[in-house]
Amino acid sequence: MIKFRLGNLIGFGLSEGNLRLLREGKPIIIYGAQLGSPDDFLIVYGATERDIVEQMRKAGIEIPPVEFDAAGNPVGGGDLNLVKGGTA
Repeated sequence: MIKFRLGNLIGFGLSEGNLRLLREGKPIIIYGAQLGSPDDFLIVYGATERDIVEQMRKAGIEIPPVEFDAAGNPVGGGDLNLVKGGTA
């Protein structure tokens, strides 16, 4: 993995090995202090948003209830943007 900061832009380059771990259900935690950020980062993988939410819950992230359609997509469409205390 490559972690970088260019001004206000923080980025991560994931290797095939990183992707393999994510597909195995092993999230990646990046501590912001390594990049001069007060925030930490969690990278999870899922084939659908439902799978991603499940990975987040397995990692101990408390998120609000989310409704999904039969295909695993959030009801209402669009991206699922979760913020503390609800959705945005």
